[in-house]
Amino acid sequence: MRRLWVSVKCGFVEDPKHRRALGECCWLFLYMLNIADWPTGTIPDWKDEAVSEQLEIPLRTLREQRRKIENLGYIACKQGRYGQEIAIVNWTNPREYTGKLYNEGGSPPLQGDTEGGSSTSAGWPSDGTPTSNSNKKTQRVKQGDLVDLAISQLPTESIRNAIREFWPFNVNWETKYAREWMEWARGEGITYAQLEAASKRWLSDKQFSWQHPNLKLIYEKWPALMAPPKSPLDVTRAWLAKGDE
Repeated sequence: MRRLWVSVKCGFVEDPKHRRALGECCWLFLYMLNIADWPTGTIPDWKDEAVSEQLEIPLRTLREQRRKIENLGYIACKQGRYGQEIAIVNWTNPREYTGKLYNEGGSPPLQGDTEGGSSTSAGWPSDGTPTSNSNKKTQRVKQGDLVDLAISQLPTESIRNAIREFWPFNVNWETKYAREWMEWARGEGITYAQLEAASKRWLSDKQFSWQHPNLKLIYEKWPALMAPPKSPLDVTRAWLAKGDE
């Protein structure tokens, strides 16, 4: 591995949309930038197993992160004879000063399916190019629109973002229970907006607010959290009915 700095565009660091889109996958993407061939912006012989061992990331997690990075348009992947072939989308050679882009929009030489996923043709807008010096406002707008669209198409990341932003606890998504909870949440079709609304109700409704929330309690209380709030008349009727028992 080269013992050099990893060159990225300022917009990649400063624009929060990249952080929201990539999340913890940022580290794997930076690793890709570090080992990419400078003249072409490609990684010709990528092996998930080897990278998983080197970075000490579970193989399943690494594959999920690689596919997410591809689906967001930062890379394009193709299954080669001996491993994955990866191209950094809209790459610029750090040794060149022309700003020339390589692998624009995930174009050839890499256009193929990955293991269990398909490559994207949307590409990484030039505002996010790792070594590009362009900083045009119009490109920022286009980049933001594309990232927002990508996030809206990724239920898992949307759910994680909602938990991170609206619920007062941290989650290690690598644990078995957290993965099972995520499978349940996706199976239920739970959305970012629902989790935001549920969080507000948890903090304001006395039937929930006395408990510190966690994934287990969200699972157990979800039907109640999604039920319409009781009116004062409903509360009175319930109290009277209890008194008649």
